[in-house]
Amino acid sequence: MLTLSSRLLVVTDRHQTKGRPLVPLLQRALAVGAPAIQLRERDLSVRDLLFSSVNAISRSENLSRLLGRCGP
Repeated sequence: MLTLSSRLLVVTDRHQTKGRPLVPLLQRALAVGAPAIQLRERDLSVRDLLFSSVNAISRSENLSRLLGRCGP
């Protein structure tokens, strides 16, 4: 299990990005020091969430700290 030294955790909601692509926003969060990101896209199937996670990680080396989670 991942242990974080900070209490900051970015939790995603792609419906709140005001039309901006999610990956660049995640890159910015990591660039300013967010230690981890939780993908929490509750309306996606596990398959779609996994695809989104792999896609995001493959588009940026900085997203290697990306965490994926499905459900509440």
